[in-house]
Amino acid sequence: MSAYRHEQGKSVVVASTQTMAQAEVIKATLAAYGFDCWIGPRSPYPSIDFVEGMAISVVSANEAAILALLAKLGLGGDETK
Repeated sequence: MSAYRHEQGKSVVVASTQTMAQAEVIKATLAAYGFDCWIGPRSPYPSIDFVEGMAISVVSANEAAILALLAKLGLGGDETK
């Protein structure tokens, strides 16, 4: 298993957005602060992605720091589910 896949296995959702553009803004902001993240659909069913939106996931070890950063910057997206 690659290191990338191993890290994704220990990931948590820190924000969700309705659009890919909003998710990309959060991803770019996290990258600027030195954090990696993954964007993926909230639902395993592609036909309802537009309803449930996109999820921004991070390595669980960074969760608290990233949540604090997103709150400080006002970029939390929608409420996580």
